Amino acid sequence: MDRTPRFLRNIQETLNHKECNTPVVKWRLKSRQKISLLQKFRLCGRLAIICYRLCKFSYKRVDSNKAEFLSILQESDQMSDNKNIEGLLFDPNQYKANKQDRVPVEGKRILRVSPPKRTERDLRYLQVCLRNIKAFAEYPKTMQERLCRVGWYETYEPRRAIVRQGHLPHSFYFILSGVIIVTQYDEERGCTKFLVCLGRGMAFGELAVITNSRRQATCSTRTTTELLCISAKDFVEIFMSGGIHGFRNPEQESFMRTETVHDCEY
Repeated sequence: MDRTPRFLRNIQETLNHKECNTPVVKWRLKSRQKISLLQKFRLCGRLAIICYRLCKFSYKRVDSNKAEFLSILQESDQMSDNKNIEGLLFDPNQYKANKQDRVPVEGKRILRVSPPKRTERDLRYLQVCLRNIKAFAEYPKTMQERLCRVGWYETYEPRRAIVRQGHLPHSFYFILSGVIIVTQYDEERGCTKFLVCLGRGMAFGELAVITNSRRQATCSTRTTTELLCISAKDFVEIFMSGGIHGFRNPEQESFMRTETVHDCEY
C-alpha cells in the first residue's frame, strides 16, 4: 500500500502531466514543496502577531490624545450615555419641543437666491424677518441692508463643527436658531475645555476675520442650527472699508457710541 501523503501524490501526478513540463510551472511547484504546512502556520502566526501589535500601538496613541480629537459634544454624549436619568432608558431632552422662532420659508428662499438677483423688495422683507435677531438688529439700517444683500442661509445637524480651532477664517455668522457650543483645546493640559454656549440672536466668528488670524476656538452645533453667513471678504467691505471716512456716517457714529457704552458696562 502506498503510504505517500495525498498532497505529494497530487504534486507528482501534476509533474508527470505533459502540460506541466515547462520550466516555469516546475519552478512554482518546486517552490511550494519547500514550504511545509508547519512553516506556513508559523508565518501566519507571525503575521497575526505583527497586526495585533500595530493595532494595539495605534489604539494607545489615539486613546492618549483623544481629548484633541473629541469635541466637548462627543464627551458630553459619552457622559450622558453612562447616566441613568430616573431609571429611564432614553434622554427626555431629545423629545422636548423646539419653541424657538424660525426664519420664514420665504426668507430662506431669498437667502438662497444669488445676491445680484435679489430685489429691493426681497431686501426689505429680509430686514423685517431678521429684526428679531438681536445681533443683526443692533447694526444701522444701511448695514442691515448690505448684510441682507450678501448673506446666505445654511443649516447644520447636531454635533457638526462649523468653525475649527487653528483654521483660517472664511465667514462670519448670525445664529438664526439652535445652540452653538464654543470649546478650546489646551495643548499644555492635553484636554478640551468649554468656553461658552451661544444661542439664537447671537453672532460669532468676527474676531479672526478682523485680525486676519487663525481661529482661536472650535464652534460646534448642539442642536439643529440655522445660520446667516457673511463671507470674510464681504465682512471687511461692510464693516472695515472706508477707514476714518466710514465713521463719519451719522448712523455709523451712533452705532459705535452705543457699542462703546455697552463695552464699558461689561
